[in-house]
Amino acid sequence: MVNKMKENMKRKISVLSIMAFISTTAFCLDMTKYNAEETHLLKKLIQMLPEGNDLKWLFILGAMFLFFYYGFENIRTEKKTARVLQLVSGVFSIFTYIGIMCENYEDWKIGKFLFVISLLLLVGYFFVIYSANKILFYLVFEKKMFTKKETKSKWCEFLLEKHVVLSTILITAICWLPFMIYFYPGIANWDGMRSLTYWFGKTEWSNHHPVFISVLMGICMEIGQALYNDNMGIFVYSLLQTIVLFLTFANIQVFLKKIEAPYWLRGITMVYFAIMPFWQAVGYSLLKDPLYCMMLTNLTIIVTYMVLDLEKYSNSKVMWLAMLGLTLGCCFTRNNGVYVIFVLVVVVFLWVRKKATQRMGKIKAVAPFAAGIIIFYGCSNFLYPMLNIGSDGMQESLSLMFQQSARYVSEYENELTGEEKEILATTFQGGVEIGQVYNPELSDPVKNKLNHELSTSQLKDYLFMWVKQFFKHPSVYFEAMFYHTGAYYGTDYTGELEGIGANYNMITLEGVNPDNYLNVYFQEEFESQRFDMKKWAYVIQSIPGIGLIYSPASYQWICILCLVAVILYRKKDYCIIFIPSIITMLVALMSPVNGSLRYYMPVMAITPILLGIIFMKQDNTVEGAE
Repeated sequence: MVNKMKENMKRKISVLSIMAFISTTAFCLDMTKYNAEETHLLKKLIQMLPEGNDLKWLFILGAMFLFFYYGFENIRTEKKTARVLQLVSGVFSIFTYIGIMCENYEDWKIGKFLFVISLLLLVGYFFVIYSANKILFYLVFEKKMFTKKETKSKWCEFLLEKHVVLSTILITAICWLPFMIYFYPGIANWDGMRSLTYWFGKTEWSNHHPVFISVLMGICMEIGQALYNDNMGIFVYSLLQTIVLFLTFANIQVFLKKIEAPYWLRGITMVYFAIMPFWQAVGYSLLKDPLYCMMLTNLTIIVTYMVLDLEKYSNSKVMWLAMLGLTLGCCFTRNNGVYVIFVLVVVVFLWVRKKATQRMGKIKAVAPFAAGIIIFYGCSNFLYPMLNIGSDGMQESLSLMFQQSARYVSEYENELTGEEKEILATTFQGGVEIGQVYNPELSDPVKNKLNHELSTSQLKDYLFMWVKQFFKHPSVYFEAMFYHTGAYYGTDYTGELEGIGANYNMITLEGVNPDNYLNVYFQEEFESQRFDMKKWAYVIQSIPGIGLIYSPASYQWICILCLVAVILYRKKDYCIIFIPSIITMLVALMSPVNGSLRYYMPVMAITPILLGIIFMKQDNTVEGAE
């Protein structure tokens, strides 16, 4: 018996050592050392590893072995949980692989070497991610390490219990104040300046940028100009938006307090919103995204209250009106916000059919969402045309398809038939020129060439050609999709704006400020401070571990893990709370920019809410949420 146990232990150690070797090799690969001229596969691989006298590899190997020994030998999980975690870990390893390949290679046509690298990365990362997930779920749900009873300090009780709203607003305001002074009057972004051209009659009105946002920005500019100058107009809007965000951050803290989330989560959430430079840069700016983020985040909180206590909050007039207002806000502050609401109303309807005991309660729970959708489409299809306001167009929803066509043309232009060239010439200005302007991570150069006079029959011809070309060279379509969305998969992928996710410059180019009709500018005396502020964003983004808050993929991973935790350990009803984040992530995949953090703002703001659901006391109900 003893000999058999020793043999089993030796076998386990051998297996764990092989797993550790594979994972360490995958983690230590330096993709920048790829040598295309080297023909020997093993030599290519060795060249991408650390030098022979580098101890880093050995230290990582030892740590990896101990990590696997603890995760695979010391922790036992149920079969159902293990299978779910294996599936999730497999998905995460594929995500990581996609991110790494998109970050380091212009295309994936590398032959046998690509197969070896792909297999190594997928298997190596799977072992690590699966072991990490096992340990994490064990510590959270078996050991309850993060939900043990906390000792209330006076400061925690003062800041997070008695004066949670005031302390959140004051602490955030104090941390943001230097940024607001140095970047006065606020950062004028491209989209915001473009919206103002509608209001001041420099371009024809369009719903490409939401009409509500354009009107709100225009009114703020008029107020600022009446008070002082153009800069004051930018400041009025930026300040209004900042105040609204402060109130949203406070509402998140109130929610976490109501569900009795642990102090460590509430403290981290407060620090996250207060000192992360991204929130300051997008919050204090001429941009539509923060207001949409506020609307969707507060709507998610209300939906969560409803899930926790349906009968009480579906019959509350205050909650009903708040849901209606926030639903309208989501639809009118971002054009694709209606997709989130549409999915939400369907899921809520199916849920309340089973949960609500009164018919009127079912109607009240769904009515605000339905009313918001009806009003939005009424304005889009009837009111806006009456006011000669142009539609958003198809270039946004079909931007990924256009990217795929452009990549196809750039690689296989010599295979295009005369009919295909004619269809491209009809669909795009310049036809095959879309292959020349193709940018893997930005669809604007291609979608801006779209012929807006395209008829329904011409669009059908293009879609038919798109399908036919897919079957000719499907790999091109997948490459175009992954290179256009790679930052949403891998955490080490550098996203938009060099990875810091926000613009720190005053955009006053001719395209959005024709004839310089607006005189907006930063204060020259604070130029060095603004440079330091931007540099600080790069510093945080480069800190190992901390820099993950700048990766869209990090929030995607957290959302998926929280959803899995809810399915395995919490009430299935809580899955409804994840709908806004999931739809937002799917919409971002179809967006024109790869890895844009501002598209992920609602997901980022909702993440503490999802974590609160995981770490709150089980079967909790809330009081006084109104």
